[in-house]
Amino acid sequence: MAMIFTSKSMFALSLWTQKEHYEIGEPISVKVSGMPGNTNDWLGIFYAYDENEPRHVVYKVALKGKKEGIFTFPSLDEVYEYEVRAFIKLIRIFQSFQTG
Repeated sequence: MAMIFTSKSMFALSLWTQKEHYEIGEPISVKVSGMPGNTNDWLGIFYAYDENEPRHVVYKVALKGKKEGIFTFPSLDEVYEYEVRAFIKLIRIFQSFQTG
């Protein structure tokens, strides 16, 4: 689980995958809470060592103002280490997981 606490905005964000290891073909479930609820906040799955460039996003979901919930991404078809990353304006929060 990845958590961030900020004194300036007074919210605590939690982001975690429901498992640390997923099989090939298994959907990826991500639970998030404490998001600020901005309309442009989003979650993305990236290869663990890739930059935060839009071209590196494997899957992306817009939160559309939601502050918490469980979000399901399609299954991944490659054995690799991935990260799910939450984007709030310019802040990035991430949680690693593996497939295979």
